[in-house]
Amino acid sequence: MEEFKTRIRESLNASLEKAQKVELETQMMDHLVKENEIPVPDSLVEMQLSSLLERAKDMMLRQGMKPDTDGKEAGLREKYRPQAERQVRVSYILSGIAKQENLAATDAEVGLELEKYKAKNPERAKDVEAYFAEHGDHVRAQMTDEKVVKFITENAKIKETA
Repeated sequence: MEEFKTRIRESLNASLEKAQKVELETQMMDHLVKENEIPVPDSLVEMQLSSLLERAKDMMLRQGMKPDTDGKEAGLREKYRPQAERQVRVSYILSGIAKQENLAATDAEVGLELEKYKAKNPERAKDVEAYFAEHGDHVRAQMTDEKVVKFITENAKIKETA
């Protein structure tokens, strides 16, 4: 019973730490977007918006729900446009910081990530390899973004407020 309590406590602590990390990163990105009001191409915002809506539809389908977007897409596009604009701005900002600070995911790091996922799912190793082969640029970009966020976190001057 004590082992069970310990596992639950560890799980709750890990969840809390993850939530705090996500909240800190969200606040940092909000601050960066606010302080760097850069214009973003409408075409990229539209692409991001389409991607957001497709992911929402896919998620609904996976949960056994029917995505009822017929006739509602224009309203949904309007509702999620600010989120898409923010995501494009964040992407531009992270890319700029990556270039300025010479941060990028290396081939070795991408290779380690591939091996990590294969070790987690040995029965799906071929699928993991296929995914990395097909989406390698996206994986590398995501890993680079993670490096930039880590860099920002480590170098930020964080003020705690009540």
